[in-house]
Amino acid sequence: MENTIKLVASDIRQNIDNPEFDATYKKYKLFNLLKYLSLVLLLVAIIMAVVSSIVLENLLFLQISLAVAGITVLTTLIFYWLARKASKKVALAVDGVDWNKIYQNAFSLYQKNNLTGGEFKKVEFKSLSRIKNVNSIFRLYEEPKYWLKQYDFLTDQYNENHIEMMYEDKYLFFKVNPTTECIVVRHYTDSKGKSQTTTTYYYVTTYNLSMENTKFDNSYNGVKVLPGKTNDKLFQTESIEFNKKFKINLNSTDLRAAKLLRPKMIEKMMNLDNKDFKGLGINNDFVIGKYNIDKGYTLKTLTNQIAVFDKMSKSSKHGPTYNFAKKVINDIGAIADCFQYLEGIY
Repeated sequence: MENTIKLVASDIRQNIDNPEFDATYKKYKLFNLLKYLSLVLLLVAIIMAVVSSIVLENLLFLQISLAVAGITVLTTLIFYWLARKASKKVALAVDGVDWNKIYQNAFSLYQKNNLTGGEFKKVEFKSLSRIKNVNSIFRLYEEPKYWLKQYDFLTDQYNENHIEMMYEDKYLFFKVNPTTECIVVRHYTDSKGKSQTTTTYYYVTTYNLSMENTKFDNSYNGVKVLPGKTNDKLFQTESIEFNKKFKINLNSTDLRAAKLLRPKMIEKMMNLDNKDFKGLGINNDFVIGKYNIDKGYTLKTLTNQIAVFDKMSKSSKHGPTYNFAKKVINDIGAIADCFQYLEGIY
């Protein structure tokens, strides 16, 4: 994995049309740091001015403090302008990269190094559709599990940033949906009897991989295999362990269930890590839905979207392009992860 990321990072660096990219990136980091240091110094100067005026009643000390505060305001504005200027140059350089080519090359490297194995090595990358700045977000005041319970992976329509592929003669389409911010506010009484409030932010990302359906007719539309123990009213397979982990939304006498849940598919699903599994179903095409939940306390940069990068994140010891390459490989890894569920269908 590490060598693959480094190779992709090298490919990105060669495609960045700015020989001074690294220097510009370092300037942004420096100016940003100096900007915040200036703000701290400004706060200190204001405190000194208040102390000298009210407590010490020292006019000279007050004048010096105000002078320092004025100079600090000026330097803060200068560093802010320099950091903003450098960040724009970095953003232009990154957005100018031929990311379709980068993803295509990275796809081949991923398969060559057999990072997933299985049938994924037969998947052919076709194209990347990329919007530079995806900033859409849904904000809800509820637990992530309640939102996920309502979310239907089979019918969502979002398809801005996506990757198109082919598997043998079947069309594949991968997309990552807009991030959903779930804000959970809790009120409680602490050990001293005081009322307290905590606010926790959860960022839920859902992503889908669809594959052209040449196996079942339209009567299968709406059929879903979902996580969770089945019951007597629903169809049950011969695998007791499978029935404990999955259920299908068809009754026990529906013949469609047995045709979809063949032994090959059951065995495949039982051997996968299903912790982020949302479901597998049919809506003309086969669709696999997965999700990811990040926990935080402030709004995160929306970099879960395909080919959307945090251009200003802390760079690794290998340089900023390493972070971009890691994101590319993570995107491809998500596709490979979803694809494993579809291997058992045909």
